[in-house]
Amino acid sequence: MWNLAAQGMRRIAVAAPREHAKSTAITHALTLFLFLFRIKKYGVIVSDTETQASQFLGDVLLELKENTKLIKVFGIKEIVKDSVTDIIVEMSDGWKFRIQAKGTGQKVRGLKWNNRRPDWIVIDDLENDELVENEERRGKVKNWFLKALLPSLAKSGNIFIVGTILHMDSLLMGLMTNKSWNHRLYQAHSGFDDFTQMLWPQQWSETRLRDKRQEYIDAGNPEGYSQEYLNDPLSHSETYFKKNDFKPYEEGMDKLPTTNYASVDLAISDKDRAAYTVILVGGMDQYRRLLIKHVVRFRSNDANEIIGTMFEVQRIYGIETWIVEEGQIKNTLMGPLIEKMQHSGVYLNIPRGFNPQTDKRSRARAIQARLRAGGVYFPKEREWYGAFEEELLHFPKGRYKDQVDAISWLGIAINQLNEGPTTKELEDDDYQERLQEIGHTYIGRSAVTGY
Repeated sequence: MWNLAAQGMRRIAVAAPREHAKSTAITHALTLFLFLFRIKKYGVIVSDTETQASQFLGDVLLELKENTKLIKVFGIKEIVKDSVTDIIVEMSDGWKFRIQAKGTGQKVRGLKWNNRRPDWIVIDDLENDELVENEERRGKVKNWFLKALLPSLAKSGNIFIVGTILHMDSLLMGLMTNKSWNHRLYQAHSGFDDFTQMLWPQQWSETRLRDKRQEYIDAGNPEGYSQEYLNDPLSHSETYFKKNDFKPYEEGMDKLPTTNYASVDLAISDKDRAAYTVILVGGMDQYRRLLIKHVVRFRSNDANEIIGTMFEVQRIYGIETWIVEEGQIKNTLMGPLIEKMQHSGVYLNIPRGFNPQTDKRSRARAIQARLRAGGVYFPKEREWYGAFEEELLHFPKGRYKDQVDAISWLGIAINQLNEGPTTKELEDDDYQERLQEIGHTYIGRSAVTGY
């Protein structure tokens, strides 16, 4: 991390494990280095709360007040301003520098001191566990970071963000793939069950790491260890949906007669522009096995485009029932949908919508149980399948949850749905249709043969 800073890179993002001295090395020691060697003059320490940022600043201030060697070598004269969130330090030759503490979302636009903007911003643990679980709050933090904090930096300034990845859609995770940022992601060791390539063996031996992992497992939170020490919010041994639960179609399964249903998750409001509209088609066979047949995933705030796609799905799969969230269908689509049905003569069976009275994790329990029991099958060779499986495996820490929502609604409704027809039932239906085509004149005993 020091090497990154020494190269003069303007934007640096580092994801590192807990208790691996990232705050000590960067927020504390690097900040002192930059200001005492007069490389920087005006800095801001940012954390998820002002209180936390103030604690980081307090540690810096303590060195400046009580480290006698530091005071002597660098000629620290006095602390001109000494508050919890703001310090100004004067050196023996009159040189001054200033460091402030700010929390996430606080006013930073227009920050200036002696007619200069901050030339050093260090961000330490900008996000917390509660914040990242809320999609709207994640969005607000990103918006504040991009539109307020970054523009407050001087043109010649540097910004260094360090933390642990708490969510696949977190700000820090996004910077790990941002080409305009120099980024590094570190893990305490190679994987949840792989203790090779340990990052800091002198401090964290394999024995100590295993003991720490066991603490999380005993607490029923193995994913917590994966998040805090491997920078992976998911423990792949304890994901909400397990990879082995995704069973592929068996031979001939795609030709089985099924009763088909479609569940819809809409994203057409202004705040959902980053999300997808998803239409998921599932078929129930005579053994009450759920065969996922197709997933349509696209971005659109055009009701007519969404309705057109629904009608095309209806034409191809002959949907028996459409499963749509109550508020979504009522508030956005019902008017134009009724008009389309009346105009085309094709009617979609959309019963009263489902009401989301529980959170996403709770709603997904039904389909989770069916997957775990081996009752759901997937055509894994289809082009949509890769993104679908990835989203479910990353739930609930993944960036998107639209496909999870769609299959969750199907899981909730599935106990109320009819199983698919048997081969005999199809033959009986075909026989009755043929009788109707022949007409009743030719039905009964033959006058010639007696049969």
